[in-house]
Amino acid sequence: MKLTVEQSKMVEDNHDLIYWFCHKRNLIVDDWYDILAITLCEVVQKFDPERGALSTLVYKSFNNEVGQTRIKASRQKRINLNKLVELDDSNLADEVNFVELICNNDFLSRYKDNEILILKAKGYTQCEISEKLGVSQSYVSRSLAEIKKEYMNETDR
Repeated sequence: MKLTVEQSKMVEDNHDLIYWFCHKRNLIVDDWYDILAITLCEVVQKFDPERGALSTLVYKSFNNEVGQTRIKASRQKRINLNKLVELDDSNLADEVNFVELICNNDFLSRYKDNEILILKAKGYTQCEISEKLGVSQSYVSRSLAEIKKEYMNETDR
């Protein structure tokens, strides 16, 4: 990203906003400095004085970036499908815990191409799955309930 001389001066003048924001939000500066510095440069690059004060826009952008970064990090920590599939949603909570479904299980191999099951195994919520696949949340819920019911029937045999 190329900044003009004027934009570079604005970044230098407002550099302390990074430290102020980290202190205000109890963030470790070393962990967040790079992300917030890039965000500051992007805001300055797009800055229009008619839209408001630079510090306000930077603060809002910092908040958004921290939130997005945390979401991305949590998605990376999601369960690996090759290890374990968990389908225990709140609407299924009163049934037996469904953490027993292991990938080398014959049952799971029949569902290895089921996109709903794969996304659920990766830790996506029913709403996220429905948005991603373009189906309703209730369809996702029913599908997961059917898979769970079939699994429970097989294990009872």
